[in-house]
Amino acid sequence: MPSTTMTPSFAARQTIERVWLRRTVAAAAAVLIGMVLLVVGLITTQAVLVVGVIVSVTGFLTMVGGAAFVTRRLPP
Repeated sequence: MPSTTMTPSFAARQTIERVWLRRTVAAAAAVLIGMVLLVVGLITTQAVLVVGVIVSVTGFLTMVGGAAFVTRRLPP
C-alpha cells in the first residue's frame, strides 16, 4: 500500500478551503467547549469556590484560544 506522501490523488484533494474549514470548525468547537466549561464553573462555584473558579478560568481561556486560533494570520 503506497504511503500518503507518494499518492498524487491525496495531494490533489487538499485545498486551502478544506484547511480553512477544518480550522474554523476546530475553533468553533473550542469556543463552544469553553462556553460549556464557563457555565459549569459558574454552577460549581456555588458548591466549591476554588474548583468553580478554576473551571471558569479554564473555560474562558479555552474560548480566547479558540477565537485567537481562527483570527490569527498565518505567515505567507
